[in-house]
Amino acid sequence: MKTNVASTSIAAYRDLDLAECERKVLAYMQPGQAYTDREIAHALKQVPSWVSARRNRLIEAGLAEFNGNVKCPITGKTVKAHKLAAAQMALELA
Repeated sequence: MKTNVASTSIAAYRDLDLAECERKVLAYMQPGQAYTDREIAHALKQVPSWVSARRNRLIEAGLAEFNGNVKCPITGKTVKAHKLAAAQMALELA
């Protein structure tokens, strides 16, 4: 029984931590502005893969969406950009 309780507690802690990480990315993004993963990572002092995971969760939740390909201002490479979803922008502007 101790193993089940421990694994449940660890899972709850991880879920809480991920929600906080997602809030950080969401708080950084401004309505009407598109961002690359590297831009967000640079601003939040994280690695792009950290941002990618958070961004994917935000997309699944309907809070962010793909906004086309852009030239990354940091690397100069063509990469995917994302922005706040229309529904999230309405909440931000209200």
